[in-house]
Amino acid sequence: MVATETDPPTTDRQSAASEGDAGGGRYAAEWRLFVDWCATTGHTGLPGDTATVHAFLVACPAAPATQRRRLTAIDHHHRAAGHPPPSRHDAIRDLVRGRPARPVRRPLDPAAVDTALRRLPASGWTRGWFGRRDRLLLVLAAADIPYRHLAQLTGADITISRGAATITTPAGDVQLAATEQAWVCPACAVTAWMDLLYLEATRGTRQVAQVLHDADPLYFGAPHNCFSPRPPDWTGDGVPLLPPIDQHGWTPLDRPAGLSRQSISRLARQAAAGDDQPHRDIPPPVSGQRPIEFTDDVLAPTLTYDIQQWQHGIHQRHAAREQLAHLGDALDDMDTRIAELEARTKQLLEQGRRV
Repeated sequence: MVATETDPPTTDRQSAASEGDAGGGRYAAEWRLFVDWCATTGHTGLPGDTATVHAFLVACPAAPATQRRRLTAIDHHHRAAGHPPPSRHDAIRDLVRGRPARPVRRPLDPAAVDTALRRLPASGWTRGWFGRRDRLLLVLAAADIPYRHLAQLTGADITISRGAATITTPAGDVQLAATEQAWVCPACAVTAWMDLLYLEATRGTRQVAQVLHDADPLYFGAPHNCFSPRPPDWTGDGVPLLPPIDQHGWTPLDRPAGLSRQSISRLARQAAAGDDQPHRDIPPPVSGQRPIEFTDDVLAPTLTYDIQQWQHGIHQRHAAREQLAHLGDALDDMDTRIAELEARTKQLLEQGRRV
């Protein structure tokens, strides 16, 4: 923002802040330099934005240690004035560390996101499984959450409460509010995915398949699901928000860290451009459990066991998988040894016939 003649309060705030700490402050000289540069170039220093801080560092080159001191001073004065620190950005960190500039992330076109949300399916197996994932990716990417942060999120980082979804990222909370139409509602897209993630983590993929197979397609005027109560007995801790899914709809048993940021970026842009991979509907795997529907009358589906028992069973499966990981190699060694003994036996029999 460029200061004008109508902006004297900004200059006064900068001067007052600088005088408050400049005398005995640890980084008074660094802060004074930033304030003077802003006054000279017509920038607003308090509150300053990322672009202003980046321009200041470029215009006033110095050793990395000196630049870090400047950032510390800038962040300190912003916190003291009740403003968020402006230096927490990759471009600034890269500049201070001497790294080459990263490619600028191109924001998704809002119109393309809106069109994609109307097109992507939310029902059918496996179309709805991938469709709901891509719908989630679109609304989170459109909220300008960095892809590397999306790759780190777990189910515990999502909170849904009466028409709003809050995503807790390393950079802070991002809130997605409900919109008028449910089929383009960001909060509904998050809620629809969290319902499936809950089922997959507590009941298994077969239950997810059955629910999607029985679900109604989205349509204009469909009711919101982001106002419905959520299951109270599951925190989602340790469950990747975006787990890898194979072509048949199954997620890995060992629950890896989730999709990489490169995969998330590619999938989000493909979905926005309409280039996402089509998935056909197939009959869901046979399951002995009854389908589950989330309604206002039922906070959570009735379990014949508590969630701790289920999670204990999952941990036991993981432990057994680790304990048996060497079994394949052991059996291969056994087969090799049997083959060697068989060859040796034949050799001895041949020698016996010759005698």
